[in-house]
Amino acid sequence: MKPATKAELRAEMPEDWVPDAVAILGRLESLLAGGVNIGFIERQCRISEDKIHALLDEKKRATLGVTEDSGGLLRNRLREAKDLFSLMSWLDEYAAERKEKAREYTEIQTGLFISGLAMDALETKRLFHLIGGYGISKTKTLERFARMHPMTHEAPGAAYLALTDEDRTTGQIYQRISDAIRINEKFVTRGRSIGQRVRNALRAGDLLIIDEANYAFERGTWATLRDVFDGSQASMLMVSNTTSNGFVKKHQVELGAFLSRARTRSIEKNMAADGEDYAKALGYTCPKILEEAGKMVSRSGPSGGMRFLAKAFEDAEQQAIKKGIPVDITVLRSAAQLNSVFFK
Repeated sequence: MKPATKAELRAEMPEDWVPDAVAILGRLESLLAGGVNIGFIERQCRISEDKIHALLDEKKRATLGVTEDSGGLLRNRLREAKDLFSLMSWLDEYAAERKEKAREYTEIQTGLFISGLAMDALETKRLFHLIGGYGISKTKTLERFARMHPMTHEAPGAAYLALTDEDRTTGQIYQRISDAIRINEKFVTRGRSIGQRVRNALRAGDLLIIDEANYAFERGTWATLRDVFDGSQASMLMVSNTTSNGFVKKHQVELGAFLSRARTRSIEKNMAADGEDYAKALGYTCPKILEEAGKMVSRSGPSGGMRFLAKAFEDAEQQAIKKGIPVDITVLRSAAQLNSVFFK
């Protein structure tokens, strides 16, 4: 089922629509309690702040907008119903936008720690090796960091790239870095070889973020990363998954001199607060759902982490839509169980 468009959400109120004022105003109060400004709601819904306050202050909420219960009172029940419909439409729209933004990026404690490492490397020449568990939000966090601190020809900054299994030669690694830093946009790109041009183009204050660095260790191209770090003024943050631990241990003689200079940081899994923050960002307030999100996200391995949790919520919402019910703890657990079957 496709999500409703803004035009659909703001459609005219159906003639036979009966408002559930208690539910609508309850949702509105939750937003206000969470810090959403009532003036912002007024502008979005085109309902005056006075009217919003009047609706919220009404003691008999169940009768708002219900024409059968007019009882001769001097109130415009149709106007109340239209206002409630506008509020409901905007609440649905706002919830959809909030979920979209939350799925794109949610600020969590693990992400703040990773961003802190990148900022440290951006400010002073550093070599970091971050080893992280499955789906803990390493990639999303660092992609966002690079977007927030772009490397340009005018000022130093961060550039992000992710290695793949196809990057097996020194030339391929240099080409990937060249593309990531957009070397042709630099004012000066001295050097006969692409390696020289890359090293000369990097400046003090630049940061190379090398995701999936475990491929460089496994394919033997880690020496190229070493040469880039040693031959330039830029910092480097290598990011690999936990599979690199075994490889590094087996090749300590070759890698020792390089990685001994690195500040190694390891994050095995997300903390429970990450899951709770993500669920809240999606708009969930049920204590049981928040607790379950914390348990899911803090599990180690492929059946835990932010990526697994995000998929569980997305699938739970699809299941709930098909059944015509809200997402509850049972639906969330069911979705998570289906996603876990491949990892058992």
